[in-house]
Amino acid sequence: MISACLIYSGTHRFAEVEISATKAEVDAINAEQDKISCHDECTIQFTSGSTGRSKATILSHMSLVNNSKEVRSTNRKIRY
Repeated sequence: MISACLIYSGTHRFAEVEISATKAEVDAINAEQDKISCHDECTIQFTSGSTGRSKATILSHMSLVNNSKEVRSTNRKIRY
């Protein structure tokens, strides 16, 4: 399988960002790690309000990852 990777102007690969961190930044992140839970909020999704007033829901890190895995699994089963 051949995979093409496009890099757009103004964007960076994660590996480049990761190695650009200073020791102080890495230490600051490490100090916060124990305070982070997979049950913490990570995103807010809004409905369009097509059946009434629009609504919002908060997703946790775990929920977002599980939803992503399910979509990926489902898409692999579908033949286009």
